[in-house]
Amino acid sequence: MKINKEQEQVIITLYNEIMKERGQNKQIAVQDIDFKKSIQVGDYTWSAFSGDKDGNTGILLDKKHTIKGVQFGEDNNYSTSNVRNVANDCEPSKQALKIFGKDAFIPLEIDLLSHDGLRDYGVCRGDLFGILNYDMYRNNRENIDYSAMLLATPESTPSGDGPSCVQCVSSRGCVRYGGARWNDWGVRPFYILKSDIFVSLVE
Repeated sequence: MKINKEQEQVIITLYNEIMKERGQNKQIAVQDIDFKKSIQVGDYTWSAFSGDKDGNTGILLDKKHTIKGVQFGEDNNYSTSNVRNVANDCEPSKQALKIFGKDAFIPLEIDLLSHDGLRDYGVCRGDLFGILNYDMYRNNRENIDYSAMLLATPESTPSGDGPSCVQCVSSRGCVRYGGARWNDWGVRPFYILKSDIFVSLVE
């Protein structure tokens, strides 16, 4: 049976009322979430921080669930780093994948342009989960409840003269850099959900 938009809205409204009576969080299409609002995904909360013209929405793990004590890797190339593995295989990401299903996500493209303007590392493509690079953080800082966390952007690359360091966000929101081999700041994965996916809004 086909339903029109008006009937669809009535169904959504009734569903939300039922969920509210049962003590559940309100269901809402991801494209309608206000930035900085949190959603419940399994045992974890995530917050909307960006969106595109099609309503697809960037979702970042809330800072209270920051994965701590993770070293970046042997060098500062995010594509081959330990951090990339953690972002994709950590429990919050695994729960999100199980709950939404693979088709709910937009595959990521994380530009690894270095802070000093070198493109040795190219673009990391195809993962469903990742960490923010410097530009993602800078362009969306007002929508991010920042914490001490690693970014995917290298300070320099092998073709440059800079150190093997990666960009980091401090607990005060400032961007700085630290050595890739010893840096163990937090990891906060993000993903992009398609516009028509319904999520549980934390009120």
